[in-house]
Amino acid sequence: MMNKNILKALILTVASLSLVACGGGGDEKTPTPTTPVTPPTGGGDDDDTGGDTGGDTGTIKDFKVNIVVDVNTVGEGESLSFPVTLTDANADIVTATINKAIPDNTYSVVFTQLTSTTGVIDVTVGELIRDSSTSFKIYFDDTKNVINSTISINLINTSAIAILKKSESAVRNVNALLLMTPETKLINRISELAQIVDNENYTNFSSSFSSTEAAYLEEQTKERLLNIAATLDEANKRYFAQQGSENDFPDTLVSFEQNLSALTSIKVENINHQIEQTGGLVSEIKTGGYEYSEEYDTFSLFIGNEELGSYNDDGTWVFKNEFKLLTSVVIPNIETCEAQ
Repeated sequence: MMNKNILKALILTVASLSLVACGGGGDEKTPTPTTPVTPPTGGGDDDDTGGDTGGDTGTIKDFKVNIVVDVNTVGEGESLSFPVTLTDANADIVTATINKAIPDNTYSVVFTQLTSTTGVIDVTVGELIRDSSTSFKIYFDDTKNVINSTISINLINTSAIAILKKSESAVRNVNALLLMTPETKLINRISELAQIVDNENYTNFSSSFSSTEAAYLEEQTKERLLNIAATLDEANKRYFAQQGSENDFPDTLVSFEQNLSALTSIKVENINHQIEQTGGLVSEIKTGGYEYSEEYDTFSLFIGNEELGSYNDDGTWVFKNEFKLLTSVVIPNIETCEAQ
């Protein structure tokens, strides 16, 4: 049996040789570079057998929108609807974004999707101050595609129609109104009747104003009326050029009628003085001044005055019995008049 001391010496020798081989001593060697390994192609997150394609492998949908625009004019306080057809939309819910050409609050636009293939665009108009033409662009988004369409609309200020008609009539008829022909003829007609009834006691009317004062006031009032008519004419032009608004008219129209009434106040007083001398054959004429008659498109103290007469159901104006004699003065050459 080998001596224990000899065995121990052999073990120590082997251990020393192992340390040298592991780099614990001697020259250092350069390591060999490692070749990268390409991982195998496998299925991505879509659980298919090949790699991801990066998109939908099916047919690309052709999203289309058709808007029916039969009428594009809408009045103040009214609504207008445009039917919409959606074709090949990617999603059941299509969102819409609306951009107005003029960002104002005079009208609102709302798109409502009714089904997966139909919808409607509702335009609602609020209060307007003038007519205008505008447009809005609507964008339809089906999450894959966006389509846009532009719709033009005409907004009609319906509340101004009557105001404009009245203003145009004032401008057109001002010179004829200044002549006060109906009032003058009426005075003469009733004056003749009063003299026939009681010639002995008939007296001419004398105004509380002197002739000079009356003439001065009349000329001043006529000048104001011409100036007001010129102001209305300018307002009409600005309105139709879409520069003015209906707010330019009311106060001026009121002033026009007030000055017309002032111009005829002395003549109306004279008329009633002559009526008093007819011995009750004619009733007193009561009037608050000139009023605009849509039937005749002019201003009048008589036509449309319920104290003088009224319209029949067929639209014919007829004086009351006691004013029949006025027909040839106020409405010459006809016994009754049809509303136009």
